Amino acid sequence: ASYDMDIYNNMNKELRRDEFLPQTLFLKYSKAMELRYGENPHQRAAFFREPDLYGVSLAEAEMHKGGPIPYNMAYDLNLALEIVMEFDKPAVAVVKQGVPLGVALEKDLVKAYLKARDVEPASAVGAVVAFNGQVEKRAAKEITATYNEAIIASRYTEGALELLRSAKKAANMRVLQIVGKKWTKQAGTLNLRSVLGGVLVQENDDLLLPEGAHLKVLSKRKPTRKQLADLILAWKVVKHVGSNAVVLAKDLQTIGTGANQINRMDAMRIAFEKAGDESVGCVMAFDTFIPMRNIIDEASRYGITAIIQPGGALRDDEIGMACDEHNIALGLTGMRHFKH
Repeated sequence: ASYDMDIYNNMNKELRRDEFLPQTLFLKYSKAMELRYGENPHQRAAFFREPDLYGVSLAEAEMHKGGPIPYNMAYDLNLALEIVMEFDKPAVAVVKQGVPLGVALEKDLVKAYLKARDVEPASAVGAVVAFNGQVEKRAAKEITATYNEAIIASRYTEGALELLRSAKKAANMRVLQIVGKKWTKQAGTLNLRSVLGGVLVQENDDLLLPEGAHLKVLSKRKPTRKQLADLILAWKVVKHVGSNAVVLAKDLQTIGTGANQINRMDAMRIAFEKAGDESVGCVMAFDTFIPMRNIIDEASRYGITAIIQPGGALRDDEIGMACDEHNIALGLTGMRHFKH
């Protein structure tokens, strides 16, 4: 049966190249691990791996410490992993309940961890953390100073693993490592979601804005090199935040995040509330276009200096003029990153 499925799928790719998927969809996944439970303890769950997997995945992670992980933790670990994989520079992402609490870039991963954790220190208790580099003993000391549900990294030193295994505060923490894989994301994967009577299928949102890319600048003021670096960071993070989403960033770290809001203004106000006085001098990213100038007026009131957004609204010119009035740099990406 497996051989027949492969023949059918390959023939459809050759004969129906213009179609997204064939009329009959055969999916072949193998069980990678039993999960402790689903979103709730009364739900059973498991993690199935893709065939011919070559990219980074939880399915290939080595568990250095801890027992089976529940569904929600697996989702958060994957989200944190996807975020740090967006960056070539050393990066740390702290995630809880499907929301990136803090993301930071630093040459020293210890500093990156502290910056990411301290964006929302109270909420970070019980979060999961992903590193795109090696966790050393200095980092392990900081990790064990706060209760984390789980951490995942590409490498650990022996001293770090010894401390993570023995620390009392980390008694129940899972410690996972990506092993034996090229640090890359599997291309051409599908995103599936169960609905009544079937599944919704789409391509994964793998479209990236490379670091150093040239934005279409709609404002008279151009973003500085420093602002551009913060804008790219905010844009890469907002892609992974539930819509409507707003991310504030400064000095290569997120400062505040507004997630899963019906109204863009509400998402922005939540981000400002989390940022507090740190919003002054921040840049801001929206996952979708800005529809009205009142958002720009509000952003100026909180000290925003530059904004990145897809553009494409009927009032784009009006939005650009509002940015000019407030001396805010405005960059358009031409791509949307809704996430539901």
